[in-house]
Amino acid sequence: MIRLLFGLLGGLGGAVIGVALFAMGGAQVFALIWGAAAAGGKIGAGLGFFAGLFGGTWAVLRDNGRHAGHVVAFLWVGVVILAGCLAFVAFS
Repeated sequence: MIRLLFGLLGGLGGAVIGVALFAMGGAQVFALIWGAAAAGGKIGAGLGFFAGLFGGTWAVLRDNGRHAGHVVAFLWVGVVILAGCLAFVAFS
């Protein structure tokens, strides 16, 4: 049961990171090609959610969850760093 909880937490952490990174990347690519950064951000965020959810869950549950705690901690430290960076940019 705890492995499923760790898988869920890892998937959510990966989704948060994936949404931010893919949205920024998609916005940049769409802005360079078509000049439509908002559309690229929306598409990138959607792709990033599913890629991060799958990637985070896979990273936690691989090797039968042997390193699940470490991976979940690593992902959520990444989420905290990402939130800190976004807050710094928003309040600057």
